[in-house]
Amino acid sequence: MEADFTVYLAAMNDEQLGLFWIVASPRAKEWIQGELVRRAAARGEVPVASQAAERSTERKVAAA
Repeated sequence: MEADFTVYLAAMNDEQLGLFWIVASPRAKEWIQGELVRRAAARGEVPVASQAAERSTERKVAAA
């Protein structure tokens, strides 16, 4: 079942993954984060991740 889940998520584009992040389980969030970093690296981008920024985003979404 987990393989089906990751195949489904892998088919999403970056924006869709970002939206799914809002309702995802902690395990799915971990996979999504790794996938987005992998995709950014494949494009030659250098992703900058910050836990503080992540918490800020979560608060903004919760407030909306």
